[in-house]
This record gives sequence, C-alpha cells and structure tokens, in this order.
Amino acid sequence: MWNSMTTDLELFGSLKSFGHKTFNENLQLTKKAIADVKPMQKIFDRQHTFFQTQFFIIGKEVTLGRSIRQICAEIHHKEIALLETLNKLSLQEVDLNEMQEKLQTEKNKFERRRLELKINHGTISKQKHIEPIQATMRDVLFLKSKYDEIYKNLTEKQIEDEEVTYWILRISNQAYRSILLHGRISEGNSLAFMNIGVNPHFMQERILNFLSKEKSKPDLTDWHKELKSYVTELKDIPNQHMKIKNMKLGIFHDGIYEEDYNDRSVNNP
Repeated sequence: MWNSMTTDLELFGSLKSFGHKTFNENLQLTKKAIADVKPMQKIFDRQHTFFQTQFFIIGKEVTLGRSIRQICAEIHHKEIALLETLNKLSLQEVDLNEMQEKLQTEKNKFERRRLELKINHGTISKQKHIEPIQATMRDVLFLKSKYDEIYKNLTEKQIEDEEVTYWILRISNQAYRSILLHGRISEGNSLAFMNIGVNPHFMQERILNFLSKEKSKPDLTDWHKELKSYVTELKDIPNQHMKIKNMKLGIFHDGIYEEDYNDRSVNNP
C-alpha cells in the first residue's frame, strides 16, 4: 500500500531534504523505520498495560463492590468507543465499495487516478482502524478476566451496604497521606470525616499514634490491619449520624431493579 501511495511522491524525489539527503531517500528510510517498528506495535497497542490496569484502575479501589463498579464502567466506555469505531469502519467500507464501482466506469484518467489514491488511502485507514479495535477487545477481555476473578453474586443492597466500608477506608487513606506530607489532616479530610459523622481530630490522633509506633517496612501490611480496625470501630457511626439528621441510611427500594427487590436480603434486612 505504501508503494502505491508513494509512486506519485517520486515526483519530489530530487527535492532536497534533511540530513544531506533527497526527499525520496528520507521517504524510503521512513518507510523502513515504520516497517521495523510495526511488529512491536501489536504489543504496545493498548491504552494501558495489564499491570497498570490491575493496580491503578481496578486495584486502586479499596472494596470489592467498587472494583466491580470500576470494571463495569471501564467496559462500558470501551463498548461505546468500540461501537463508534465499528460504525465508522462500516461506513468507510461503503465508501470504498462505491469508489471501486466508479473506478470501473470512469473514463477521465485524472479522475481515475484520484479514485485510485482515495481507495488506497481508505484501505490503509481501514487497517489502521482495526488496530485500536483489536486493542479495545483485548482490554475488555482482560477486564472481564479480573471480573471473573473477584465477582460474587452481590445484590444492590449488599453493594450499598459496602459503601460505609469504602468511605471509611478512602477517607482514612487520604488522611494518612495528608499526615505523612503535612503532619496533620487536611481541611478536605476533616470535612469528609465530618460528613459521615466521624470526629476528624480523633482520627488524626489515631493515625499519628499508628505512625509513631509503625516499624519501617517496605509494604503496607500493618496499615491495612489498622484500616480494618477503623472499619470495625466506625462502621455504625454513619447510621447514627443520619438518625441525628432524621434520615435513614440504606437503599432506596423504589429505585432498585426488580430482581434485587425480590431478594430476601433486601426485603428482610
């Protein structure tokens, strides 16, 4: 395809170019460079590496429900992009077929050449569209493999109940980082703790106490144990906080799907 496209560019073959070479010489070197690198593009054709997806997209979430939610969101966005690309590819195929039919009957030699160039470029473009499609399919299949690893049959109520754990863990992790950097909980952390009814000063002292006793380790095992103790100690506070505001903490039954509503765990908490 490159050969067909560059035939017309040979008109510029004697044109001076960079590196004390002609335009055509640099064009040939460029074609070779593209051909040499192309096999590796199949490996690096994804937006993220598998490691990056697992640790920084799925793994960044601190609860099972949130990881599943993230996987579903990622697959949804990729599905939309995939459908859009496939639609463009289908329309492009129609255009190519139309131009190929016109080429068979076109008498004007210049118009024939224009059609040939458009067909050639369209064919190359179609192949280039297939590469990101393949990359998206590989991403989706990898995300699905992680989904299969961690998914459990969760109802919407169970996912909602898990949110208490999620926010305690998330805000505590943010507070931990803030104290490491600034020696105290930030205003945003304080507000977040107060939003769920937790005393920010109490949490600051708890984390400072942990850091004063923490032994220097390369991993976060002790911190994860500490986080679990926070969940055990604080998990009932958001419910109590809502009672103070004359509200109930829980799922909105009229807003869930029928299959979850009929589940015993929803109707008989």
